[in-house]
Amino acid sequence: MLKWSAPDLTEFFGVVATFHDDAHSHEFEVSRDGLRLLVTLFDLEAAVYVSIFRDGLAKPLFTVQRELCTHAHITETAGFRRCFEAGAPKHPVTDMGVPPVLARGVRVYVEPQFQVELIERRFLD
Repeated sequence: MLKWSAPDLTEFFGVVATFHDDAHSHEFEVSRDGLRLLVTLFDLEAAVYVSIFRDGLAKPLFTVQRELCTHAHITETAGFRRCFEAGAPKHPVTDMGVPPVLARGVRVYVEPQFQVELIERRFLD
């Protein structure tokens, strides 16, 4: 099961998620400068899909899907750009109000432009 906070993600993306009952998924869609970012969270499957579309094209320019995700959150680290992260930590995490350090996953920035990065820690503690 994927853990995430609807108010945090709504504030970050600036839109309320669209819920799709048939797939039990939530989508956040943001458009800017002829591009459309679509982030889909599949709660029960613990998967996250990120796609970037160009206006006028039916198929995405870029899509990444990450399976076995346990956490999705917004980073709040001082000195760094805020971003959405989804993935899985190496070690189990207790809920103490501190986001886990993800060993694998995806990172998405929306300001000042869309940017998507894969999280793949090569050397894990």
